[in-house]
Amino acid sequence: MAVVQGKYLKAIISDKGNLKALKLKTKAGKVTVQLPKALQAIAQTELTPGTTLRVWTDGKQAIQLIPLAPKSKIADMDSNAMAKKSAKKSKKSKKSKPLTVQLCQKKNCCKRGGDRLWEAFETRAKQGKATQQRTLKVQAVGCLGGCKKGPNLRVLPDNVKHYHVQPDEIDKLLARHNAGLDSSR
Repeated sequence: MAVVQGKYLKAIISDKGNLKALKLKTKAGKVTVQLPKALQAIAQTELTPGTTLRVWTDGKQAIQLIPLAPKSKIADMDSNAMAKKSAKKSKKSKKSKPLTVQLCQKKNCCKRGGDRLWEAFETRAKQGKATQQRTLKVQAVGCLGGCKKGPNLRVLPDNVKHYHVQPDEIDKLLARHNAGLDSSR
């Protein structure tokens, strides 16, 4: 098994319009990584050119791939640092960006309550009441690290990871990421 890490340059699409491989720029040069059907749909919906990826291959094709977040931050559910940071950011720029919750869908996180968390966030997003200031999107992603601390999620555009998140903590979490925004909407 080999591990390749590099910047995703472009997708290689089949005649039928399916993603069949990725072109990566690594330290050793440009590399083409073939994708099995199981990874094609995930890669096509979740990856954008410019993303740094780590890909495990069996020599012929990818076995697993994980997008690497640049300078991800880790938040503790009990700290007020996130609320203070959010308050300092521009209200106008945040209003235009949706709040995206990326939930880890790997085995450890799902076993530790990730499935219930996914359902709770999805319900909240469909209700439209999740955030008063911006729309809420829920996105399935691969491992976010901290497998023994699951379920794990990342909130964008703030790019903050949260560990041990439970469905009853959703309101608190969303409020923290909306701190400092105009609540008149």
